[in-house]
Amino acid sequence: MSIIRQREKGNAPTRTWGASETVPDVEWKAAANPERKRVIPKLEDMSMNLLAKHVEALSSLHGVPDVLRNKLCNVLCDSRKMDSHFMELLSSGSPTEIRLKDCSWLAEEQFSKIMEGCDTNNLTVLQLDLCGHCLPDYVLRPTLAKSPNSLPALSSISLRGACRLTDGGIKALVASALSLCSVNLAACPLLSSTSIEYMADALGSVLKELYLDEILNPLFLTDKSLKAVGEKCPALQTLHLANLHKLTDLSLGYLTKGCRLIHTLKLRGNAFSDEAVAAFLEVSGEPLTEFSLNKVKKVGRHTAISLANCSKNLLSLDLSWCRSLTDSALGLIVDGCSKLKIVKLFGCTQITSKFVNGHSNSCVQIVGLQLTPILQHLNTLGHQEAALRYSSVPVHTESEYL
Repeated sequence: MSIIRQREKGNAPTRTWGASETVPDVEWKAAANPERKRVIPKLEDMSMNLLAKHVEALSSLHGVPDVLRNKLCNVLCDSRKMDSHFMELLSSGSPTEIRLKDCSWLAEEQFSKIMEGCDTNNLTVLQLDLCGHCLPDYVLRPTLAKSPNSLPALSSISLRGACRLTDGGIKALVASALSLCSVNLAACPLLSSTSIEYMADALGSVLKELYLDEILNPLFLTDKSLKAVGEKCPALQTLHLANLHKLTDLSLGYLTKGCRLIHTLKLRGNAFSDEAVAAFLEVSGEPLTEFSLNKVKKVGRHTAISLANCSKNLLSLDLSWCRSLTDSALGLIVDGCSKLKIVKLFGCTQITSKFVNGHSNSCVQIVGLQLTPILQHLNTLGHQEAALRYSSVPVHTESEYL
């Protein structure tokens, strides 16, 4: 915060700007005739769509690499063609990865029957999103959390939308998988602060990804909870904290002190101040490759200056609904962060052609300003955007961001 105050003193006397006054803008000059790139569809994506159309003819996935299994799963979930037949193919034998981003169709009985025949000793990634219907505590324990260390290889798990899962289920799950590096518990309304404190204690420096978006229980995440994360999870690399309205600027301070390796941070819908976000970036902005300030309405010129100066490795930036950012502020960001591949600006009605036609970053894709088909942008960061992106050797290729 002292950095931000000193910067303000260097520009103008520090004071509060009245509603009728114009806050001074950042300095930026639009470029003339910048180049633009075209995006070409992938043949692989077209092939996955064809396989999904005839998925009922598949009798086995033996020998199919995980990456192709996962892509086919995503196409089937998106087209609402995922069923128990294909899930049985996924779980047969001793799989290493099971990724389903939509389990809303799956019943308790189906899940229990399928998992009975699954050897989980080699399972490293388990994604069962929207599993509220099929995975209460009494189903979780006999199928996945059978005993301590019953999931010895599991490093990543996503149970987003597990609306019947409680703190007791999380405790049993963590005791069964002490090698967890990535945990997604977004939209799990029955959880409390007990779950996050238990995970911080049990997983400690092992935990590298944590997704806690859309937690409806008001007792779950406060500044105190983020203090526990900052103190006990120094290796954290990815953190999602969307729409957690009890968090204040103190949480950013705790993360700055204890989590210096974060490269993916999503703060969508929170009430952090422009000065606090800017100060965080001044200290911890260099490792960031993906950053979301979607609906963080207070961000403005301080955040813009810090992004441009301190976040040179950014590949993806979401500033949707940040209406205090001007053309000049966005131009400064996009020109200063030369590695940017995508900037999302949905709801930014204040932005004009001065920025769109004036920035000099020829590689960046601007999404959300015009009435273009929205579906083509849903998987802009690749098929694993929502969760489970951690690997022992993190690699982000250009194709993941286009």
